[in-house]
Amino acid sequence: MTLLPIGLALSMAGLLLWLMGVDPLTYYGFILRKGLLAPSGWQASLTRMGPLLLIAASLMVAFSAGLWNLGGDVQFMLGAVLASAIAPALLSHGVPLSITLFLALLPGRWPACCGVCCRRR
Repeated sequence: MTLLPIGLALSMAGLLLWLMGVDPLTYYGFILRKGLLAPSGWQASLTRMGPLLLIAASLMVAFSAGLWNLGGDVQFMLGAVLASAIAPALLSHGVPLSITLFLALLPGRWPACCGVCCRRR
């Protein structure tokens, strides 16, 4: 039962690749060679997968609570931009690393405040 959705997704993506003039088997082989079989490919795949898994986990919590949160990717980008701006500024002013990490991660929590306010309405 779980292989059917995976097979359908690979088939649909293969059809789209074929319509764009790309050989799907060659493309899938490239993904396997570079993304999974190469030592640096594992690291890159895991690095890119982490934030997506966090977004998926947050959506599962929101949906199970009856909240609709469809802006996960934008929230992720906004949190990354703000954390990238806050952390160097704090570190350059001598703020300890533990406090800097805590404060840099706070912008990613603003959607929780929006969800609580929306739920109380």
